[in-house]
Amino acid sequence: MRLVQALRGQANLVVSVFGRSLDAIYQWDQRVSVAYPEMHLHESVMQLRWAKRMGWMLDDAGRLTGEIVPALP
Repeated sequence: MRLVQALRGQANLVVSVFGRSLDAIYQWDQRVSVAYPEMHLHESVMQLRWAKRMGWMLDDAGRLTGEIVPALP
């Protein structure tokens, strides 16, 4: 789990998760659903590939390339 945020309103929880495969994300979702049956999924979004993380460029396998892209001032 990368990020959890509590928000105001009916949809009041945001969770960001990194996984190595779609199956891993699906299994995580199923475990949460069983552990917290009172929670209802409002929206689910998956990003299949990241080009950059924390300023570092990533290759097709998701590993660092060694190239850094500086943040804009």
